[in-house]
Amino acid sequence: MQPGISVIIPAYNEEDNLARAIADTRAALAALAADFEIIVVDDGSTDRTFSIAEREAAGHGEVRAIRHAENQGFGGAVLTGIAAARKELITYNSADSQFDIKELGRLLSAADNADVVLGYRSSRSDYSLYRRMNSAIFMRLMRLLFGVPFRDINWVHLYRRDIFSRVHVRSRGIFFCGEIVVRACRSGYRFAEVETSYHPRAGGKARGGRVGAVAKTFLDMMRTWWQIRVRGHEVVSG
Repeated sequence: MQPGISVIIPAYNEEDNLARAIADTRAALAALAADFEIIVVDDGSTDRTFSIAEREAAGHGEVRAIRHAENQGFGGAVLTGIAAARKELITYNSADSQFDIKELGRLLSAADNADVVLGYRSSRSDYSLYRRMNSAIFMRLMRLLFGVPFRDINWVHLYRRDIFSRVHVRSRGIFFCGEIVVRACRSGYRFAEVETSYHPRAGGKARGGRVGAVAKTFLDMMRTWWQIRVRGHEVVSG
């Protein structure tokens, strides 16, 4: 029997995208799983994001809405969703729908033999040279500092919920993705990788490439590396 799945949608000022993202997620999950829930985490938005989430939750029993009083960052929103999740499998998708939720079936198939499934993007057609450079440097540092051998880390993931009994992360920003991969690798969990498509944002603004976000990601990365070093653990061998 297909295990139940929780899909977390972290949203910060996504009033232009959220209703469509929820509708697309509901339709895709109805075709993929008999048991599912959608958890929208409004991360301190200042627009109509939470009112849209509440409206969708009131109209659909499988949708739940949670609100942060203050912005906690992407990782903080995902962690809130993970803590609230009730199903065996957990994934997340941003409200801008750059990951086509209909492709979730590929990750679910790979989860038969893995504890963590990492999607990797087949292309990044709207990436500027600046964002391409940032991504390349990030992946190079991940391999150099932690030995993780994967193609893509800051994209869609699928987890078995029980890994969070052993894997605990501190990053609340973009490096949440990287930290959980590193710690899950170190804990011996099984990984799989699945190619997925990538779609440019239909509305709103991307925030991950801002100088402040890049700097915080680097600091979180170095903090995680330092914690591993001072505790005397070896890095992941890959």
